[in-house]
Amino acid sequence: MTRTSKIVIALSFSFVFFAAVVSSLSLTRRPNRSVVQRKSDCNYEFLAPNLVGQDFNKISSDYNVVQIKKDCSEEFSAGCIISQSPRFGEKCREDTTIMAVVSEGSRFAELPDVRGRVIGEASIKISNAGFVPRAMVIPSEGEEGVVLGYYGISYKKGLKLEKSKEIILEVSG
Repeated sequence: MTRTSKIVIALSFSFVFFAAVVSSLSLTRRPNRSVVQRKSDCNYEFLAPNLVGQDFNKISSDYNVVQIKKDCSEEFSAGCIISQSPRFGEKCREDTTIMAVVSEGSRFAELPDVRGRVIGEASIKISNAGFVPRAMVIPSEGEEGVVLGYYGISYKKGLKLEKSKEIILEVSG
């Protein structure tokens, strides 16, 4: 092996080592808006911020936070953080990822009044409210395809039912 090839190999190894060190330094990022407590000159601890109740999509760019699951909540609207780990005020490292449970909104929704509407329009309203519409044709003398009422449900204004519930519409036929 010639002296020149030994120098080229040595320079190559030096360049790879230098590149690895520089890239590892550029990957570390301090989360925004963290509270720093200085324990000593070389050891920092952070206190986890309070993210509960905040809109996940709005704050996810400001914090190192990931959604681990979704859950229904009567207290928090859809998209808001229900709980977090680590909890608010807990000590953590600066590169800690905050894991969040995000609200899907209420488990219940108000059943819309679709009596007298055509089946297509009624089905869309029922679906948009979070329910699963089904039709049951009832022989009648009125106009065909018009919703007469709900099968098995005594409708009253403001009636709330669990979302994803199947709603059977009685349709004139």
